[in-house]
Amino acid sequence: MVGEAGPVSRPGRSLTGRILRWSLSALLVIAIVVVLWNQGQRLIAGESDGWASYLLIVLLVFGDAICPVLPGETTLNAGAVLAANGHLSIWLVILSGAIGAVAGDSTVYWVARCARGRVRDWMDRAAGAKTGVKVVQTLRTSGPVFLLFGRYIPGVRFALNVALGGVVKMPYRRFIFWSAISGTLWSVITCSAAYYVGTALAGYPVISMVITGVGTTLLIGLIVWAQQRWSQRDAPAGG
Repeated sequence: MVGEAGPVSRPGRSLTGRILRWSLSALLVIAIVVVLWNQGQRLIAGESDGWASYLLIVLLVFGDAICPVLPGETTLNAGAVLAANGHLSIWLVILSGAIGAVAGDSTVYWVARCARGRVRDWMDRAAGAKTGVKVVQTLRTSGPVFLLFGRYIPGVRFALNVALGGVVKMPYRRFIFWSAISGTLWSVITCSAAYYVGTALAGYPVISMVITGVGTTLLIGLIVWAQQRWSQRDAPAGG
């Protein structure tokens, strides 16, 4: 006796549904990025002030941790320059930058930590590769150091948070402790430098922002160069 046929699966419909969900998610992310980018440009141009500016700084620095194309550091520089010209409070700008940085780090950490399916398989394969094993071992012993200094290198912060959360699985208490120190120091240093330049060039906010941006870029370049020199120096010993 032939039993009743079960429900027929339709791979085409399932694939179409996945493509639709991914497309809608991508459009939503793009829309959020565009809105935040435009608002960031308004802040940089000095067209936004008050509590809306502090919230915008939090959101842009937070978004920069998740999507590095957002002008998080530029926005923080702009906020500090506006504070130097009397439009904002430098202490609230620093606090906003620190909150956004730490919240962004934690979000990436937990997304990576809770990853499943293909993303989890990809992270496991990366960790099991020859280079991946060395990286994981280094992060297990020196994770806090990388958290402190990796923030100043574009793109490295995102990869670092993914690795610490999804591969190394650093305990969150340890992660949030060093992330808070790193984010706060980064905000203090960035804002202090921009505030000093903005104060010295009071009345010329655009020039102050340009000088601050160039200085930040040079500092990041110096950090990358020093890191590469350090890696090359230790390479013979590691080999």
